Amino acid sequence: MGRLVELKSISETPSGGARRWFSSPTTDLIVWYEGNHIRRFEFCYDKTRSEHAFVWKAEGQVRHLEVDDGEQSQGIDYKQSPIYVPDGVIDVEQVKQEILKLRECLPKEVYSFVEEKILEHTNGRGET
Repeated sequence: MGRLVELKSISETPSGGARRWFSSPTTDLIVWYEGNHIRRFEFCYDKTRSEHAFVWKAEGQVRHLEVDDGEQSQGIDYKQSPIYVPDGVIDVEQVKQEILKLRECLPKEVYSFVEEKILEHTNGRGET
């Protein structure tokens, strides 16, 4: 994994909340805040092979999605925007290993929160 860096020139969200974006060649973690509280995060991993996203929202919604990179569109000669598509089956061990790789790269409070939510929703599960 390449070095994870925080992208600093990220605009505020339409609701006025703050957003932090951490990125590397293989991983992205985007965290949305309302005040000092995390309201949502998207943990995108395996970007170079088969990108997937673990999406958590404070309202209790958790989703595991595949990222369609827009490269494989039939009959279209240009790249389309990447989009999330359903992918309920989750490789729990892979997600746990991917988040563990970020332990030393993220602020402790961000890492602890994201790890807790991922473990909470993957322990004993193969689907979300």
